[in-house]
Amino acid sequence: MPVSRLSDVQWGIILAGALFGWISTRCRQAISECIDKEELVRTIAHEPSPGDVAVIHSILPVLADEVAIDWSKPMASWSKEEMTRFLLAAWQSANGAEVALDQGPGGVLRKSDERR
Repeated sequence: MPVSRLSDVQWGIILAGALFGWISTRCRQAISECIDKEELVRTIAHEPSPGDVAVIHSILPVLADEVAIDWSKPMASWSKEEMTRFLLAAWQSANGAEVALDQGPGGVLRKSDERR
């Protein structure tokens, strides 16, 4: 199925898989650094932040237009180069959206270290 036709449920499955993979990786890192994995998971419970989620949500509508990929192909058949182009475009778009979120209209939104 082309990525552009995925339903909310299908995107949810993809995101849940990424989230579980991230937690698994963080737990392996905690184990290798002799940190209690349960404590680590509790300390990162607020990641991603709602702002991070908003950033990613805001780039989804334009991401498909920015990447020269044959969206009729299933993601599993993408080449490394196609996947790299897609992920780099997502990363660059997310960085731009994060800057916009941090700057915000009229200085209402600021980076967390500027609130002190």
